[in-house]
Amino acid sequence: MWGKVLIATDLSDASREVVDCIAHYGKSFSKEAKLAHIHSVETVGGIKETLEKAERPVIEGQVEKLKAASIAASYSFGYGIPFVEINRLIADEGYKLLILGSHGKSMSKEILLGSVSDSIIRNLKIPAFLIKCPPNKVNVCAFGLSGEILFPTDFSDNAKKAFEVLGNVAGNYNAKVTLYHVQDVNTIFPHLKHKLTEFNTIDKQRLDVLRQALIDRGIKEVTVKLETGHAKQAIITR
Repeated sequence: MWGKVLIATDLSDASREVVDCIAHYGKSFSKEAKLAHIHSVETVGGIKETLEKAERPVIEGQVEKLKAASIAASYSFGYGIPFVEINRLIADEGYKLLILGSHGKSMSKEILLGSVSDSIIRNLKIPAFLIKCPPNKVNVCAFGLSGEILFPTDFSDNAKKAFEVLGNVAGNYNAKVTLYHVQDVNTIFPHLKHKLTEFNTIDKQRLDVLRQALIDRGIKEVTVKLETGHAKQAIITR
């Protein structure tokens, strides 16, 4: 599905689960993949050689797992500012998707693989796939997208780009899609409360247009949902 992907890894159990997921789907998910392990210059100090000696067998084992799944795989050690190095690899080598795993923590305590902060996602020019690996559920494959996909949208330019990715993903995995928009009470109340009915009418029409676009692409089961509440909490609880 993706010609060339970059996988940010810290060689933890969470990153192993990411590799297991990709290997499970093999060439149907990606033809080529590179594992990128980035150490922050703030933590490496003078132990670069010691770290590489300890970590090289682990990352080479993950590469071999991908190769066994018929994916052309390689790896790279990096040193510097993690999000800068990741973006440099993307620009220099032309990756189409960045995959990151998380350790199942709450967002307030979240640390992405390879010490990559959320700044990398904010600055990306390609899609990112953030996989949350729940503790004690390592056998759950995060790429099982054949069920239902919730697509929250705020109708922004970035959401439009994400919608194009959604069309490809849902079409390839024959998934059911729910298009979801939340009128955020923090924005609406109290000063725009009188406009809520008007906003709902406009945004319902927008959702219907998106729904028809997916149906036109052959995605058969598409529903729309419009609610009022606290956007972040509403999305998490659905």
